Amino acid sequence: MNIHFLGTGAGTEPLCGIHHQSFAIETGGSLYFFDAGEGCARLAHLGGVNLLKTKAIFITHTHMDHVGGLGSLLWNMRKLHSNVGYTGFVCPKVVFIPKLATYDAFMTILHNSEGGFDTRFDVSGKEYSCGEIYRDFNITVEAFATNHVPHSYCFRIVCEGKIIVYSGDIAKVADLDSAMAGGCDALVCETAHVSLRQVCEYAKSQHAHRLYLVHNGREVLGSRKQSELSAANLFGDTAVVTNDGMTVVL
Repeated sequence: MNIHFLGTGAGTEPLCGIHHQSFAIETGGSLYFFDAGEGCARLAHLGGVNLLKTKAIFITHTHMDHVGGLGSLLWNMRKLHSNVGYTGFVCPKVVFIPKLATYDAFMTILHNSEGGFDTRFDVSGKEYSCGEIYRDFNITVEAFATNHVPHSYCFRIVCEGKIIVYSGDIAKVADLDSAMAGGCDALVCETAHVSLRQVCEYAKSQHAHRLYLVHNGREVLGSRKQSELSAANLFGDTAVVTNDGMTVVL
């Protein structure tokens, strides 16, 4: 599978070259978004990712740095489908979100946009809580509550026989204990609310094979080179401080 890291920054003010949190997993000819920070659709499209292959979008919580790009992501799918002359099959899109009112608010904006957001593909929102929230022939997603805010979650993702744990935003690394049970092939973890050292030491103790640092806060963004060296020393050479637009093969 390909993992496209689209936005890798925390909820800061605008910073050059850094967008808010979002990544997408591309597998089996389909695309699955995890969080939708501002600019995720633009970065994906300009990076050669076919947005029309999107089947599902998973939002960990409804803070703007994780959901601010949702409207443009859906709008750009419509734009690509209607304006570029695409005539092939486009699968339905489902947005999994902890608070359906936030999805409804974005849809109100879209329906007041050009063409009333008339699409040739179905779009729906689904509110979720803990447990398995999605399964198809490519991927399974299970949600676990975290202590960042009420209605915030991390995900355990099974794809191509591999396990990926995505932290979303957490209050402490122990928030991930249930999702990490038995280890994982890759931990995609934030560094804004917990320190790089805490994340690296936790990932190593929980037998993660790879570590991708995302939603990076000022500790990492202010000294990227030193952060890369620290991550390698604390976890190993499979620790990666991600950049916007980076794609890795897992």
